[in-house]
Amino acid sequence: MSDSVIRHNLSLHHNILSVSPDDLVELKQARPADITQPLPRADVMENAASDLIVASYRNQLSHVFVRVAIIALAVNGCATQETITIGEMF
Repeated sequence: MSDSVIRHNLSLHHNILSVSPDDLVELKQARPADITQPLPRADVMENAASDLIVASYRNQLSHVFVRVAIIALAVNGCATQETITIGEMF
């Protein structure tokens, strides 16, 4: 199920992303034909839009991993199985 959700979200951005047959997600970037010439304004805006979309997804994914990491730290930080009440700590 999660695979289909991810594929659906990727298909929404088909203008800036492509998925290879090996399931590798590639970001489409505008490149000038002559490297000494600046990019046209439309290409600059397309590159900026794709960077913003990727940054948004990166921020959303970081929240998923941070929550798991906080729980893992709390569980692994306990050296023993005994419990201590808050009243005993103060």
